[in-house]
Amino acid sequence: MNAPRIISETRYGTKDMSITDVLLQNNEIWLEGEVTMSAVNEVISLLHIIEKQCGDKNNGIIDTDIRLFITGPGGSVNAALNLANYITHSPLNITGIAVNNCSSASALVWLACGTREIFPYTSIMLHEVTHTIYEDVSYKAERIAEILDDMNK
Repeated sequence: MNAPRIISETRYGTKDMSITDVLLQNNEIWLEGEVTMSAVNEVISLLHIIEKQCGDKNNGIIDTDIRLFITGPGGSVNAALNLANYITHSPLNITGIAVNNCSSASALVWLACGTREIFPYTSIMLHEVTHTIYEDVSYKAERIAEILDDMNK
């Protein structure tokens, strides 16, 4: 399925833009669905583009406000922490806005934002750390201890 496009008439002719492009004009980004490394890399790329454009326009001074809309059931903790690291170290003023359902890894991203807002009737869900086994289930005691140590950290 093709992503929807916004077509508008300007004094310079017809303008055909993706929804992402239209949102970027307003300094708005969506993180929607499962938090994956791919989704996080896209959000980081968009934040980096805004940061660069802002710095170029303002002689290196970055004072741009970003609205990051977040909705999703969770996903990769590593991916969420990667985005949380970027958010907490970015010079951008990033407001996280929880929409509908913001659970698990999605909630971690929301918590990393400098300012947080929540839509009415939105649920935020955090839970204890879990570990999914993708390997041979006959773990040795040492491997189980390593996993437990990682989870406790």
